[in-house]
Amino acid sequence: MECLICGGNNFKPYYYPPNIFNNKTFTYHECTSCYSARISPFPNDEDMALMYGSNDHAYLLSLKDGEQLSYSLNYPKYNHQGFQLHFFKKYNYKQYGTTLLDIGCGSGFYMNYAQNFGFTCYGIEFSEDFAKLLRAKTGLDIYGFKEFSERFPGEKKFDIIHLGHVLEHSIEPKQFIESLKKYAHPETVFVVDGPLEKNKCLSRFIIKCGSLLKGNRSNTYHPQHITFTDFNSQLTFFERAGFTKLNYEVQEQMFPFPSEFKISHPFRSMLFLLARLSINISKLNSKWGNVFHYAGKLKRKS
Repeated sequence: MECLICGGNNFKPYYYPPNIFNNKTFTYHECTSCYSARISPFPNDEDMALMYGSNDHAYLLSLKDGEQLSYSLNYPKYNHQGFQLHFFKKYNYKQYGTTLLDIGCGSGFYMNYAQNFGFTCYGIEFSEDFAKLLRAKTGLDIYGFKEFSERFPGEKKFDIIHLGHVLEHSIEPKQFIESLKKYAHPETVFVVDGPLEKNKCLSRFIIKCGSLLKGNRSNTYHPQHITFTDFNSQLTFFERAGFTKLNYEVQEQMFPFPSEFKISHPFRSMLFLLARLSINISKLNSKWGNVFHYAGKLKRKS
Protein backbone atom coordinates (compact mmCIF):
# COMPACT_ATOMS: atom_id res chain seq x y z
CA MET A 1 0.00 0.00 0.00
CA GLU A 2 1.39 3.40 -1.03
CA CYS A 3 0.68 6.84 0.38
CA LEU A 4 -0.94 8.91 -2.36
CA ILE A 5 0.37 12.13 -0.79
CA CYS A 6 4.07 11.52 -0.07
CA GLY A 7 4.74 8.12 -1.67
CA GLY A 8 5.57 6.40 1.63
CA ASN A 9 4.58 2.79 2.32
CA ASN A 10 4.40 2.52 6.10
CA PHE A 11 0.95 2.76 7.66
CA LYS A 12 -0.88 2.26 10.92
CA PRO A 13 -4.63 1.91 11.52
CA TYR A 14 -6.53 5.20 11.50
CA TYR A 15 -9.27 5.90 14.04
CA TYR A 16 -12.10 6.16 11.47
CA PRO A 17 -14.52 3.24 11.92
CA PRO A 18 -14.78 0.88 8.93
CA ASN A 19 -17.30 1.90 6.30
CA ILE A 20 -19.71 -0.52 4.63
CA PHE A 21 -20.88 0.47 1.16
CA ASN A 22 -22.13 -1.59 -1.78
CA ASN A 23 -21.65 -4.78 0.31
CA LYS A 24 -17.94 -3.99 0.80
CA THR A 25 -15.95 -2.96 3.85
CA PHE A 26 -13.57 -0.02 3.52
CA THR A 27 -10.98 0.68 6.22
CA TYR A 28 -8.72 3.66 6.90
CA HIS A 29 -4.96 3.86 7.43
CA GLU A 30 -2.55 6.65 8.40
CA CYS A 31 0.82 7.23 6.73
CA THR A 32 3.59 7.28 9.35
CA SER A 33 5.67 9.68 7.20
CA CYS A 34 3.35 12.58 6.29
CA TYR A 35 0.40 11.69 8.59
CA SER A 36 -2.14 11.79 5.80
CA ALA A 37 -4.70 9.00 5.73
CA ARG A 38 -6.23 6.91 2.95
CA ILE A 39 -8.98 4.42 2.34
CA SER A 40 -8.46 0.75 1.53
CA PRO A 41 -9.42 -0.83 -0.79
CA PHE A 42 -10.11 1.84 -3.38
CA PRO A 43 -13.71 2.09 -4.65
CA ASN A 44 -14.03 0.41 -8.05
CA ASP A 45 -15.97 1.57 -11.13
CA GLU A 46 -19.21 0.07 -9.85
CA ASP A 47 -18.83 1.89 -6.52
CA MET A 48 -18.02 5.15 -8.29
CA ALA A 49 -21.13 4.87 -10.48
CA LEU A 50 -23.30 4.55 -7.37
CA MET A 51 -21.65 7.50 -5.63
CA TYR A 52 -21.40 10.10 -8.38
CA GLY A 53 -23.11 11.59 -11.42
CA SER A 54 -26.81 12.43 -11.32
CA ASN A 55 -27.14 10.29 -8.17
CA ASP A 56 -25.10 12.93 -6.38
CA HIS A 57 -26.98 15.88 -7.95
CA ALA A 58 -30.65 14.95 -7.71
CA TYR A 59 -31.69 18.62 -7.96
CA LEU A 60 -30.89 18.51 -11.69
CA LEU A 61 -33.36 15.69 -12.27
CA SER A 62 -36.12 17.71 -10.63
CA LEU A 63 -35.91 20.37 -13.35
CA LYS A 64 -38.59 20.18 -16.00
CA ASP A 65 -37.81 19.63 -19.68
CA GLY A 66 -36.33 22.82 -21.09
CA GLU A 67 -35.87 24.34 -17.61
CA GLN A 68 -32.33 25.43 -16.77
CA LEU A 69 -30.59 25.67 -13.43
CA SER A 70 -30.60 29.17 -11.93
CA TYR A 71 -27.63 30.22 -9.80
CA SER A 72 -27.73 31.94 -6.45
CA LEU A 73 -24.13 32.69 -5.55
CA ASN A 74 -24.95 34.30 -2.20
CA TYR A 75 -23.69 31.33 -0.21
CA PRO A 76 -23.98 31.25 3.60
CA LYS A 77 -20.98 32.40 5.57
CA TYR A 78 -18.37 29.67 6.19
CA ASN A 79 -19.55 27.60 3.22
CA HIS A 80 -16.90 25.82 1.09
CA GLN A 81 -18.43 26.96 -2.21
CA GLY A 82 -18.58 30.51 -0.90
CA PHE A 83 -14.91 30.26 0.06
CA GLN A 84 -13.99 29.21 -3.48
CA LEU A 85 -15.64 32.29 -4.93
CA HIS A 86 -14.17 34.50 -2.20
CA PHE A 87 -10.61 33.41 -3.01
CA PHE A 88 -11.19 33.73 -6.75
CA LYS A 89 -12.00 37.40 -6.22
CA LYS A 90 -9.49 38.01 -3.41
CA TYR A 91 -6.47 36.90 -5.43
CA ASN A 92 -7.66 38.51 -8.69
CA TYR A 93 -7.00 35.48 -10.87
CA LYS A 94 -7.97 37.46 -13.95
CA GLN A 95 -4.47 38.96 -13.80
CA TYR A 96 -3.22 35.65 -15.26
CA GLY A 97 -5.59 35.55 -18.23
CA THR A 98 -9.24 35.03 -19.14
CA THR A 99 -9.65 31.35 -20.07
CA LEU A 100 -10.67 28.88 -17.38
CA LEU A 101 -11.02 25.09 -17.28
CA ASP A 102 -13.02 23.81 -14.31
CA ILE A 103 -12.26 20.14 -13.58
CA GLY A 104 -15.04 18.28 -11.75
CA CYS A 105 -17.19 21.36 -12.21
CA GLY A 106 -20.41 19.86 -10.77
CA SER A 107 -23.27 22.34 -10.99
CA GLY A 108 -21.06 24.88 -12.79
CA PHE A 109 -21.36 27.53 -10.07
CA TYR A 110 -17.66 28.41 -10.31
CA MET A 111 -17.83 28.78 -14.09
CA ASN A 112 -20.95 30.91 -13.80
CA TYR A 113 -19.17 33.18 -11.30
CA ALA A 114 -16.00 33.46 -13.43
CA GLN A 115 -18.02 34.46 -16.47
CA ASN A 116 -19.09 37.57 -14.56
CA PHE A 117 -15.42 38.59 -14.56
CA GLY A 118 -15.04 38.14 -18.31
CA PHE A 119 -13.70 34.58 -18.34
CA THR A 120 -14.33 32.15 -21.17
CA CYS A 121 -15.08 28.93 -19.31
CA TYR A 122 -15.20 25.21 -20.01
CA GLY A 123 -15.98 22.47 -17.54
CA ILE A 124 -15.12 18.78 -17.43
CA GLU A 125 -16.99 16.08 -15.52
CA PHE A 126 -15.95 12.45 -15.14
CA SER A 127 -19.15 10.88 -16.45
CA GLU A 128 -20.01 11.55 -20.08
CA ASP A 129 -23.73 11.12 -19.40
CA PHE A 130 -23.63 13.44 -16.39
CA ALA A 131 -21.72 16.06 -18.40
CA LYS A 132 -24.40 15.91 -21.10
CA LEU A 133 -27.11 16.42 -18.47
CA LEU A 134 -25.21 19.35 -16.96
CA ARG A 135 -24.76 20.98 -20.36
CA ALA A 136 -28.49 20.72 -21.03
CA LYS A 137 -29.52 22.00 -17.61
CA THR A 138 -26.97 24.80 -17.20
CA GLY A 139 -26.29 26.07 -20.73
CA LEU A 140 -22.57 25.94 -19.90
CA ASP A 141 -19.81 24.31 -21.96
CA ILE A 142 -19.45 21.16 -19.85
CA TYR A 143 -18.12 17.91 -21.29
CA GLY A 144 -16.77 14.53 -20.28
CA PHE A 145 -13.03 13.98 -20.75
CA LYS A 146 -13.49 11.92 -23.92
CA GLU A 147 -15.86 14.38 -25.60
CA PHE A 148 -13.68 17.33 -24.60
CA SER A 149 -10.61 15.69 -26.16
CA GLU A 150 -12.54 14.98 -29.34
CA ARG A 151 -13.91 18.53 -29.51
CA PHE A 152 -10.46 20.06 -28.96
CA PRO A 153 -7.98 17.59 -30.53
CA GLY A 154 -5.31 20.28 -30.57
CA GLU A 155 -5.10 20.19 -26.77
CA LYS A 156 -6.57 23.57 -25.93
CA LYS A 157 -4.55 25.56 -23.35
CA PHE A 158 -6.02 27.52 -20.44
CA ASP A 159 -4.82 30.38 -18.26
CA ILE A 160 -6.52 28.98 -15.14
CA ILE A 161 -7.22 25.33 -14.32
CA HIS A 162 -9.47 24.95 -11.31
CA LEU A 163 -10.00 21.84 -9.20
CA GLY A 164 -12.65 22.47 -6.55
CA HIS A 165 -12.88 19.62 -4.01
CA VAL A 166 -11.67 17.09 -6.56
CA LEU A 167 -8.25 15.69 -5.55
CA GLU A 168 -9.50 13.98 -2.40
CA HIS A 169 -11.75 11.85 -4.62
CA SER A 170 -8.92 10.59 -6.84
CA ILE A 171 -7.22 7.21 -6.43
CA GLU A 172 -4.21 8.60 -8.33
CA PRO A 173 -4.05 12.35 -7.50
CA LYS A 174 -0.45 12.90 -8.64
CA GLN A 175 -1.04 11.09 -11.95
CA PHE A 176 -4.28 13.02 -12.33
CA ILE A 177 -2.39 16.32 -12.10
CA GLU A 178 0.05 14.97 -14.69
CA SER A 179 -2.85 14.23 -17.06
CA LEU A 180 -3.99 17.86 -16.88
CA LYS A 181 -0.66 19.34 -17.93
CA LYS A 182 -1.63 18.99 -21.59
CA TYR A 183 -4.20 21.75 -20.99
CA ALA A 184 -1.61 24.10 -19.46
CA HIS A 185 0.83 26.54 -21.03
CA PRO A 186 4.00 27.65 -19.17
CA GLU A 187 2.16 30.42 -17.26
CA THR A 188 -1.01 28.51 -16.41
CA VAL A 189 -2.12 28.85 -12.80
CA PHE A 190 -3.61 25.79 -11.10
CA VAL A 191 -6.19 26.83 -8.50
CA VAL A 192 -7.13 24.06 -6.08
CA ASP A 193 -9.68 24.05 -3.25
CA GLY A 194 -10.40 21.17 -0.92
CA PRO A 195 -10.89 19.81 2.58
CA LEU A 196 -8.27 19.34 5.30
CA GLU A 197 -9.87 16.47 7.18
CA LYS A 198 -6.88 15.81 9.44
CA ASN A 199 -6.04 19.40 10.23
CA LYS A 200 -6.08 21.10 13.61
CA CYS A 201 -9.36 22.67 14.64
CA LEU A 202 -11.90 22.15 17.41
CA SER A 203 -14.57 20.77 15.09
CA ARG A 204 -12.25 18.02 13.81
CA PHE A 205 -11.30 17.17 17.41
CA ILE A 206 -14.99 16.80 18.30
CA ILE A 207 -15.54 14.52 15.29
CA LYS A 208 -12.52 12.44 16.29
CA CYS A 209 -13.82 12.05 19.84
CA GLY A 210 -17.20 10.97 18.48
CA SER A 211 -15.56 8.34 16.26
CA LEU A 212 -13.44 7.01 19.11
CA LEU A 213 -16.47 6.78 21.39
CA LYS A 214 -18.28 4.93 18.64
CA GLY A 215 -15.54 2.31 18.71
CA ASN A 216 -15.31 -0.16 15.87
CA ARG A 217 -18.95 0.10 14.82
CA SER A 218 -19.13 0.74 11.11
CA ASN A 219 -20.45 3.66 9.08
CA THR A 220 -22.59 3.37 5.94
CA TYR A 221 -21.94 6.64 4.09
CA HIS A 222 -20.53 6.92 0.56
CA PRO A 223 -16.72 6.48 0.72
CA GLN A 224 -16.07 9.31 -1.72
CA HIS A 225 -12.93 10.70 -0.09
CA ILE A 226 -9.85 8.60 -0.82
CA THR A 227 -7.28 10.73 1.01
CA PHE A 228 -7.33 12.88 4.15
CA THR A 229 -4.72 15.59 4.68
CA ASP A 230 -3.60 18.31 7.08
CA PHE A 231 -1.90 21.65 6.42
CA ASN A 232 1.58 20.19 5.95
CA SER A 233 0.75 16.99 4.07
CA GLN A 234 -1.41 18.87 1.55
CA LEU A 235 1.47 21.25 0.88
CA THR A 236 3.80 18.24 0.56
CA PHE A 237 1.54 16.86 -2.15
CA PHE A 238 1.71 20.04 -4.24
CA GLU A 239 5.48 20.24 -3.91
CA ARG A 240 5.80 16.58 -4.93
CA ALA A 241 3.47 17.22 -7.89
CA GLY A 242 5.89 19.85 -9.19
CA PHE A 243 4.22 23.15 -8.28
CA THR A 244 5.67 26.48 -7.23
CA LYS A 245 3.32 28.03 -4.68
CA LEU A 246 1.62 31.36 -5.33
CA ASN A 247 -1.07 31.24 -2.61
CA TYR A 248 -1.89 28.80 0.17
CA GLU A 249 -4.54 29.67 2.73
CA VAL A 250 -6.65 27.75 5.23
CA GLN A 251 -10.14 28.62 6.42
CA GLU A 252 -12.87 26.79 8.30
CA GLN A 253 -16.32 25.83 7.04
CA MET A 254 -19.34 24.84 9.10
CA PHE A 255 -19.77 21.45 7.40
CA PRO A 256 -20.18 18.72 8.57
CA PHE A 257 -21.89 20.54 11.41
CA PRO A 258 -25.24 22.34 10.87
CA SER A 259 -25.08 25.77 9.26
CA GLU A 260 -28.27 27.05 10.94
CA PHE A 261 -29.33 27.55 14.53
CA LYS A 262 -32.79 26.13 15.25
CA ILE A 263 -34.22 26.18 18.76
CA SER A 264 -36.54 23.31 17.79
CA HIS A 265 -33.49 21.07 17.33
CA PRO A 266 -31.40 21.41 20.54
CA PHE A 267 -28.66 18.91 19.60
CA ARG A 268 -28.15 20.36 16.12
CA SER A 269 -28.16 23.85 17.60
CA MET A 270 -25.44 22.79 20.05
CA LEU A 271 -23.35 21.48 17.15
CA PHE A 272 -23.92 24.76 15.31
CA LEU A 273 -22.57 26.71 18.30
CA LEU A 274 -19.57 24.39 18.62
CA ALA A 275 -18.78 24.89 14.93
CA ARG A 276 -18.92 28.67 15.29
CA LEU A 277 -16.69 28.45 18.36
CA SER A 278 -14.24 26.30 16.40
CA ILE A 279 -14.17 28.84 13.57
CA ASN A 280 -13.39 31.68 15.97
CA ILE A 281 -10.62 29.69 17.67
CA SER A 282 -9.06 28.80 14.32
CA LYS A 283 -8.72 32.48 13.49
CA LEU A 284 -5.94 32.56 16.10
CA ASN A 285 -3.64 30.45 13.91
CA SER A 286 -3.31 30.71 10.11
CA LYS A 287 -2.66 26.96 9.83
CA TRP A 288 -5.87 25.88 11.61
CA GLY A 289 -9.11 25.11 9.79
CA ASN A 290 -10.71 22.42 7.65
CA VAL A 291 -10.60 23.74 4.06
CA PHE A 292 -7.67 25.01 1.98
CA HIS A 293 -7.11 27.20 -1.05
CA TYR A 294 -3.96 26.75 -3.12
CA ALA A 295 -2.66 28.32 -6.31
CA GLY A 296 0.57 27.43 -8.06
CA LYS A 297 2.42 27.18 -11.33
CA LEU A 298 4.21 24.11 -12.60
CA LYS A 299 7.97 24.36 -12.19
CA ARG A 300 9.80 24.85 -15.44
CA LYS A 301 12.22 22.12 -16.41
CA SER A 302 15.79 23.37 -16.63
